Amino acid sequence: MSEPTRSTRPAAAPASLRASDLELVDRFRRFADRPAFDRLVERHQRWVRGVCARILRSGDLAEDAAQEVFARALDHIGAWRGDNFPGWLKAIAVNCSLTIIDREKRWAPLEGVPESPSASPNPEQVLLLAQRSETARALIARLPDKQRIVFVMKYIDGCSYEDIERLTGFTGKEVKSFLQNARRNFSNWFSATPEGQP
Repeated sequence: MSEPTRSTRPAAAPASLRASDLELVDRFRRFADRPAFDRLVERHQRWVRGVCARILRSGDLAEDAAQEVFARALDHIGAWRGDNFPGWLKAIAVNCSLTIIDREKRWAPLEGVPESPSASPNPEQVLLLAQRSETARALIARLPDKQRIVFVMKYIDGCSYEDIERLTGFTGKEVKSFLQNARRNFSNWFSATPEGQP
């Protein structure tokens, strides 16, 4: 008698692995299914940490920010209404990162000091860059939330317009409008500072 043939097909993944983000969100809301939320964290924590690291320029601070992102998401997921869970997380990540910058009173320069193996940077240039960076940080923090999100995503995180649309859920028209208003506000405010004077 011949042995039964074993199937070479992989076993089906557990439902929590196959479920979409929205299905996991719904499961968590309806049944307080903590493993469903934990699956969302596992699915998204790596790129969320990456977003925070690009803004904060610090692995340790990015780790703290990523934990804060998911803590805030857990607190507010019951009230969230939308169909773009990664976009919502991205917005939280940007805001958490900016909050940490404000709290730590630190800001990685928007333009790094050129490195030269033969000479150390001019101290006046270093000071000027630091002053401009501090001023830029303060001005970015003044922007309204939606303007600040698209401004940071475009100019600090390096996202394309399409990525910003996809991750935030804003329409293309909204992204361009928020960015145009953010640039105008930033430029006007910067020109009124000592660093912005000719």
